[in-house]
Amino acid sequence: MFNSTDVAPAAPPGKSPMILPREKIDLIYVAGCGRSGSTLLDAVLGAHPAVVSVGEAWYHARWQANNFACTCGAPFNACEFWQAVAAKLRQWKTAVAITPVTRHREKLLSVLQLYTGAPLLSAERVNRYGRASYQLFKAVQRVAGKTVVLDSSKNPLRLLYLCLSGYFNVKIIHLVRDGRAYVNSTSKRVQMPAQEGWISPQNVWRTTGRWILTNSLSRRVCAELPDIPSCLIKYEEFSAAPEAATRRLCEFLQLEYGPAMLEGAGAAAHNISGSRWRYQARRAIRLDEAWRQELAPRRLLVFSLLGGWLNRQFGYQ
Repeated sequence: MFNSTDVAPAAPPGKSPMILPREKIDLIYVAGCGRSGSTLLDAVLGAHPAVVSVGEAWYHARWQANNFACTCGAPFNACEFWQAVAAKLRQWKTAVAITPVTRHREKLLSVLQLYTGAPLLSAERVNRYGRASYQLFKAVQRVAGKTVVLDSSKNPLRLLYLCLSGYFNVKIIHLVRDGRAYVNSTSKRVQMPAQEGWISPQNVWRTTGRWILTNSLSRRVCAELPDIPSCLIKYEEFSAAPEAATRRLCEFLQLEYGPAMLEGAGAAAHNISGSRWRYQARRAIRLDEAWRQELAPRRLLVFSLLGGWLNRQFGYQ
């Protein structure tokens, strides 16, 4: 699919599991900010016969520890798919729990490296982080019987680590949505079915900052790693003309387009996290621009002052 036979770095002596990272894994990574349609995009691409989607893999340890629901509806540790993945990892005598890049120092060094070009990140830690994801994704490949893994974690720092680790043939899809829609979405109380809880309305200053930072860093990763193929797609374009957008993405990913991808967007999947859309009985691809009627003037003003410049750079007027 990605047409590469590169060999990944050797594992540290004495720490190799039974499955060794001899060949890179073909990985599609969806970058960007939350509430931008990544669950929808994930469902469409994950319906391709060569692609297995894991959803937001960076929450793997959290889902495993709390036994949150898989998107198939079963508790994570009772899901047949994830049980089979865990059994495969035990067979290889390795335990894996993927997490976000959580240390404040590592986050700071990641951002500084992106903007200065200086090699500030520990090669050992990058290798360890990438290796854990490699082991998980290799088990996912074996259980699913598919060759391409789709990770819609979105987090740009996780993306940086995966790219630098050398274990993957990465192709990046930077998904963006009008920041005003994001700010409007975060003003509402939202149910999270997998965790059986709710997210309260969020402060407009914080959410605007998050939208700016996440999209700026995602764009920076693409710019600073020119050898990693990347493309930008807007939620609005994808939702308004899903077939044309999916054909464009398939061409970028070197995958053969099939109409079943759009029809399969409503099928059950074994994803970690994802929006409420995954849990709806009737799922359809439609453009949601409710923010145009709902967005409070104060939230619009704050976003326009802080994030309007970046919104315009993405083509939103």
